Amino acid sequence: MKARATKLREILKDLGNDVTHAHTLEAVARLQGFKDWNTCSAVMDKKEKVQPIPKGWEAGGDRREHYDIGIDTTVMFDGVHPAVIRYREDAAQNATGFATFMQSFDAEDYRGKRIQFSSTIMCEDCDGAATIWVRADSDTVQAVGFDNLESKGVGHPSGPISGTTDWTKRSIVLDIPEAATKMSIGFYLRGKGAGYAAGFSMEQVSVSTPLTSGGKVGRSDPVNLRFIDD
Repeated sequence: MKARATKLREILKDLGNDVTHAHTLEAVARLQGFKDWNTCSAVMDKKEKVQPIPKGWEAGGDRREHYDIGIDTTVMFDGVHPAVIRYREDAAQNATGFATFMQSFDAEDYRGKRIQFSSTIMCEDCDGAATIWVRADSDTVQAVGFDNLESKGVGHPSGPISGTTDWTKRSIVLDIPEAATKMSIGFYLRGKGAGYAAGFSMEQVSVSTPLTSGGKVGRSDPVNLRFIDD
């Protein structure tokens, strides 16, 4: 952006308009849709902090293009540079949705087991929410097992987080059905702001470990096709 401002100043000078470098910085920022150079510079600095998505992971979501997703190398928690999902300030203001940092893998080693998926997450100026999630799919049915803690609601001691928070531990306990063939895990941010996840862990736990909200197994066949309550 600074190089563009320098080039703009050269062009204007050739055209007989000798303006200051500060003025061309402001002009370039406004051409890119920012209020002023300070706002533009802050956004550019944040973008430079985000490194590419690491091997084995991918980005998704219904508004993936409106978010920067990767690893923030300027932040550290418990020895880990966290994954970050940050809403782009240059995105359309009415186009917020959600974006996710995720991966999928074979469910064979987890079928018929109760698992606990955990991460330590954080929010920065989030007007929606950030949370972790787990989904198990069969060959014919999507989400035969699923939880994202959303049923607890934002503000619940073990639900999604919002606003600006400190690092916060979150866990999902879910039964993986025998019919599962694929599992997906990750975290997502909905709305504006930024969400961070400082690594993940997943392990088998005892059946005595309480399920978290949403730990219901999906049906494998349709029901109540004639809308009869009883």
